[in-house]
Amino acid sequence: MRIIKKIPFIFVLFFIGFFSPVSFSSAETIADSWSHLIRWRLSGSGEPVAPIHVSLLPNGRLSLFGKVQEEPTATSIFPKQIAFGMLPTAPGAEPFEVTVSEVPMPLELPYPGAPYGQWDAIWDSFYCSGHALMADGTLFTAGGTRAAVRYESGTTKIIDAFTVGLPYATRLNAINKSWTKVPEPMLGQGELSLRARWYPTVTRLGDDRMLVTGGSDYFNLGTDTFSPNRSVETYSPGSSGWNPWKLLSSHSESPSEIFNVDYTHVFQLPTRVADVFDILMFGQAGKPVFMSSDNTSSQRWLVRPNLRPGVMPPPPSLPSSLAFYAPNYGTSTVLLPLRINNDNGEVGYHNGSVLMVGGYHDSTYERTLRYV
Repeated sequence: MRIIKKIPFIFVLFFIGFFSPVSFSSAETIADSWSHLIRWRLSGSGEPVAPIHVSLLPNGRLSLFGKVQEEPTATSIFPKQIAFGMLPTAPGAEPFEVTVSEVPMPLELPYPGAPYGQWDAIWDSFYCSGHALMADGTLFTAGGTRAAVRYESGTTKIIDAFTVGLPYATRLNAINKSWTKVPEPMLGQGELSLRARWYPTVTRLGDDRMLVTGGSDYFNLGTDTFSPNRSVETYSPGSSGWNPWKLLSSHSESPSEIFNVDYTHVFQLPTRVADVFDILMFGQAGKPVFMSSDNTSSQRWLVRPNLRPGVMPPPPSLPSSLAFYAPNYGTSTVLLPLRINNDNGEVGYHNGSVLMVGGYHDSTYERTLRYV
């Protein structure tokens, strides 16, 4: 997996409606501090563990997906992926070392895996999945990583490595600690006609459906080659007697502007735009894209031309093979809090505004301060 340094130093607001400046009164000063460093180790083996994805569950525990820091071998260049849970300690009582126990993951392939076409699949993992809490507190994941390699004929020498997205979703019940795979596969197919998602985004909608957006169905680690899956679908919890998945927009129907190799940014708006569109998305191009999540919508998409401020061609130092990363790759976004007194000029932004922070390393988005 390609790791690219990202330093968030940009502040950009995308807003719907009127924006007015505001002055802030001085806030009460409070002390802040860092805890000491805490080591994470796997129970039994004592191997170092790196937490990567984390969700706060309704019972106060944390659910984490991570990896064990294993040394690469001739037949495995990927570290083992695990999931674990923990109950955070009280402030001021942080231990110097935490030992975690592996939570069984409902993976489709064994570890190590099985033949996968001309490659050998090494493992499935929920690393690089999309995940969000459902209305009942269940943790829902969609997609993830299926790692595979190709060996030199008759040897164990690895000559190619790639990842394919996972074609299924899971549910983790925090109360009884049961983790199950959703039996029905996802519907959205990508550029390679695979029902697979790597780096998809999961968003819980107001009607409790889980919206699954984008990702890639294939990524070659050696060549940085992506195959997008821009399809959008929903999962309806509690459905009985019919397929809980509903395809809202196929890969070919979805605009290219929603694609992001580092998760599409997806928000449900507090009010509809033009009485039709209730979803706002940003891909790596930095264009706002509106979507209707209605199952029977006759108009699904609206792509707006107003690019993120300061958009310019990728810097010369960026290889042409990576040009798709700029400008919105690595950006962090958040839908700002909704306010009752939204229209009297006291809060400085309109309901539905999204704050965008940072961007691609070694670009103007990394180190230029800009307000809109």
